[in-house]
Amino acid sequence: MRTVTDVLAAMGGVGSTSNLRQAGVPRGSIEAGVLDASVQRIARGVYALPDADPLLVHAARHHAVPACVTAAAAAGLWVVSTPDVPHLAARHGRRIPGCVVHRGSVPPTYLDVVCQALRCLPPLDGLVVAESAVKKGLIQLPVLRERFPACGKSQSSAWWPESGPNPAPLSRRWPAICWKRRA
Repeated sequence: MRTVTDVLAAMGGVGSTSNLRQAGVPRGSIEAGVLDASVQRIARGVYALPDADPLLVHAARHHAVPACVTAAAAAGLWVVSTPDVPHLAARHGRRIPGCVVHRGSVPPTYLDVVCQALRCLPPLDGLVVAESAVKKGLIQLPVLRERFPACGKSQSSAWWPESGPNPAPLSRRWPAICWKRRA
């Protein structure tokens, strides 16, 4: 049987009661972890290791997870610049102090993260995240084209390449994109 600390470590240091139970951790082990201070109860039904990432703890306290550019950077996708405040996804969509909140599925898929970036970030920044996800094979371009209209209208959608299985890389499209922005 895996311990609550092992399971939480595998989850990035933070997890819900349901996630811990699904991983085979008995309720009594969770409570024992809280009593011996190897695990902290940070919100109702949410637990964390004492050395867990503060951003993940803050997000979990509000029943949210990293999203958009924050999740993109954490996944190793290209980002133009790191935002001043973290971007989080939450089913409830309520305001979370010190964060930009995206209402959506938790946890977001790579496709969700890219669509959030295309909606939320400046057009070029969103395009960089999208291209990175496509180049790394995390999402397929046809799926993104199909899904993006459901994510909302954005200037980025007008610049998205429409033809060919291997569109020109961003570096070759960049001048045209910048020219369109100035016009």
